[in-house]
Amino acid sequence: MAPTSKIKILIGSAALLIGCCWYLMKPDKASEGDESSDAESAAAYSLRLDSPERSWQSFCGLPEGSQIISSKIVPHEGSDGRELLEITLADDAATALRYSADHFTVSSAAPGGLEMAKSLLRRTGAVLTPMPAGSRLIRVELGARDFQGIIGELTASQELVGSYATVELDGLAMGGAVPDPNDPYYANQWHHPEIGMPDAWEISQGSAGVTVAVIDTGVRTSLNDFTGRHVAGYDFANDDSDPIDDHGHGTIVATILAANANNSIGVTGIDWNCQIMPIKALNENNTGFISNITLGVDYAVDAGVDIINLSLGAQIENTGLAAAVARAVAADILVVSISHNDGINSIAMPGNLPGVLTVGATEQDGTKSAFSNWGPELDLVAPGRQMVGINDEAQVVAQWGTSVAAPQVSGAAALIKAVGANYSSEDIKHLIRAGATDQAGDANDTAGYDEYYGWGKLQVYHTLSLAASQTSIEMLGDGNVSIKWDVLETLQSRDIFDIYWSADQTNWTAIDSPSISFEGAEATWTDDGSITGVAPASAEKRFYQVKVRTP
Repeated sequence: MAPTSKIKILIGSAALLIGCCWYLMKPDKASEGDESSDAESAAAYSLRLDSPERSWQSFCGLPEGSQIISSKIVPHEGSDGRELLEITLADDAATALRYSADHFTVSSAAPGGLEMAKSLLRRTGAVLTPMPAGSRLIRVELGARDFQGIIGELTASQELVGSYATVELDGLAMGGAVPDPNDPYYANQWHHPEIGMPDAWEISQGSAGVTVAVIDTGVRTSLNDFTGRHVAGYDFANDDSDPIDDHGHGTIVATILAANANNSIGVTGIDWNCQIMPIKALNENNTGFISNITLGVDYAVDAGVDIINLSLGAQIENTGLAAAVARAVAADILVVSISHNDGINSIAMPGNLPGVLTVGATEQDGTKSAFSNWGPELDLVAPGRQMVGINDEAQVVAQWGTSVAAPQVSGAAALIKAVGANYSSEDIKHLIRAGATDQAGDANDTAGYDEYYGWGKLQVYHTLSLAASQTSIEMLGDGNVSIKWDVLETLQSRDIFDIYWSADQTNWTAIDSPSISFEGAEATWTDDGSITGVAPASAEKRFYQVKVRTP
């Protein structure tokens, strides 16, 4: 259990992982866009003559040189009556990739590019699917229903819009967990003690001021485990405002992340107080087009959430989704996703995108799950076998997969945000990676970073202890300054602390290889002037920062 004395929460400067302490020798002296003009349209039309021709692989988000051994139109398993283009590649005959056979998407990063593309496409008689207000992509109905016809229509559309926008097929994504037989309640939620939750809850149980968007099959928010714990979301799978779960995957993910605690009902989530924003991008068969995910990410960004959980993915690259995730990262929203469940050395999209915190899965003995994908984009791992949650029919069930590992990390991030509202998404990533338990798995779990376990296994108590630690400062008798902060003994061997000094809190200088000493659960660094060049007692003013970084 945690120490009996409560750890104080730092109230101080923004984005300082452990805090900022300072020593003062002397006191301070006091249009949404109208239709384009004909001239603009003519200029855009001329671009198609110079546009580089795109290959079919680029429309599918596949590596150049990929070879198809079969392609066919198949029905979508969902209830929407749509059709899919299914292609099988020569280098991976076991995997059939699926895309929409009746629409494609258009996205643009250029100012005004989307409106220009929309105008140009409409002039050709193209049918555009109605989209929610403010959408940052276009869906265009496809007339063709065979591979060559579809690629021909995409090529013509890309030549038409030229450099204003990007045309691509809308690949099919899916959730990443598979249900196991029902298994009851908290006593069977083995992951809680495994990642240090009993002690972590002594530090924080979350805050209603933190919002996590769960982009999935929806969430059955009427369950008692979500009473008072959700905000309005949207259903992009059915284009309505009721993102109710009709599969179960999203509700299980949400209960693992944030189910109510101590209510004598169901299971216990990682965070007991944060708000869940349900966004439905996948249908009743746990599948959905990538464009729905893109729309969901943009919806969450526009709503100003703190964290986005994406327990889904596809082995298909997609420009529109990559741009939406980039917008989330730029907005300082932490995006958590999965490595996926193919047991291969390849991280699925969106887990392979820059800025995403990507999670793999482990077994109860701490070893990497055989199904868990690995690669250089992996950040860390978390429990992913026999994970107990509640589905959309209020049944307690057990699931395996990276999909149920990711919400533990999202929940941990929500707890960190509750401890320090000013922590940035980068701060939170550093804290989670720095607190992870290294070399807890098999021989592939080598010291430091590796592609099988990332920086280690999620350990929420370690992470929260860093997030909630506070610094103190003491003027020593010899005129030097001593800075102290709390750090668990289990973390003292990790090289995770950076120290900075400044004379004005504007220009900060890193201390090169600071000599930090440890006694018990306390770290100490002393400024004697040998590194800064000026002894503290002789300084006009001096400020210090102690930050946590990835090992």
